[in-house]
Amino acid sequence: MDKLKFVVLIVTIAVLIACTSTDQPAADELAAVPVEPTELPTPLPVPETATPAPILSEPALPTALPTITASPTSPYTPTWTPTATATATATATPTPLATDTPIPPPPIPLPELNLVPGSPQSYLGQFTMVSYYGSPQGPSLGILGAVPQFYTNGALRNLRREYEPHVQGGKFIVPTYHIITTVADNFPGPNDDYNHWLDWGIIQAWLAAAKDNGFAVVLDIQPAHADIDVEFERLWGLMYDPHVHLAIDPEFVMNNGGIPGETLGTMSAEQINAVQAKLNGVAAEIGMNKVLIIHQFEDSMITNKEQIINYPFVELVIDADGFGSPGVKIVDYVQYAAEPGFEYGGFKLFYDWDSPVMTPADVMNLSPQPSVIIYQ
Repeated sequence: MDKLKFVVLIVTIAVLIACTSTDQPAADELAAVPVEPTELPTPLPVPETATPAPILSEPALPTALPTITASPTSPYTPTWTPTATATATATATPTPLATDTPIPPPPIPLPELNLVPGSPQSYLGQFTMVSYYGSPQGPSLGILGAVPQFYTNGALRNLRREYEPHVQGGKFIVPTYHIITTVADNFPGPNDDYNHWLDWGIIQAWLAAAKDNGFAVVLDIQPAHADIDVEFERLWGLMYDPHVHLAIDPEFVMNNGGIPGETLGTMSAEQINAVQAKLNGVAAEIGMNKVLIIHQFEDSMITNKEQIINYPFVELVIDADGFGSPGVKIVDYVQYAAEPGFEYGGFKLFYDWDSPVMTPADVMNLSPQPSVIIYQ
């Protein structure tokens, strides 16, 4: 081995000895070294008192509700020229469900009734009914289903205030739901009756709402091909409420077949008497007369009027149901009031089909003064 290689070997050995002799901490010393904890996020401060959730309330009634474009109940229009002179001075057509205040007045409770079974008393002698007509399921059949019930209630209460200065005899004006419970269709349906029923749960809900708001209810039947007695039996038990009454629409009584809406229906005096007889029995049981409304806008809709019987505990209303100008509507009303079977007057107004819509003052200036006013 030469001298240079020997020197390199000695240097290498010295380096290795130096590396292996470096001080290293023992295992127990390593365990004693503290470990820095992982930094946690600063927690949010806890408030001393909790903030309560906001209290929800019913929405305020808007100044005016949406304009409704609805189809008329019937495609039929008067074809004759009225001969009577109109006495109405109608103003411009109002917006359906328009109100004069953003918040409706509170409900006014119905007067207490002294009901004595076996001794019925007059209903329309105490009350004038101002109603919205239609189906709760939507606006296609009338104004009643056009907006949510809360707004309908407020608008009816406002409408009551408009009629209040004009009613005669100190009668109480009762806001009323006029609900179509059997709806005529232009197709046979599962039972070939050309109609369908409003869901029973919906009827019950609206009856409960009427009671809560101090309203009356009229349940309306469009039987089409079905038997009127069968349709009435469905509603029989509801008639025992003194503020629930009945209406039948001859336009949709298809005694001779035909398709509702294409063929104008008719109702005979015999059919009217059969319904009156049943209502008369209910009235005697509860101690309050029952109201039966029959719609009419053509002479042929009610046949043999001279055979209509005056049942003592039923208050028969012939409702002048046509739409158009005030002159045409007034002529219908005056004609029906002079015909056999007439006891009380009804008058219907159409927001989208009367031109113009008569004012409450115009309607209540009719003679005899209507006891039932219906808006569609």
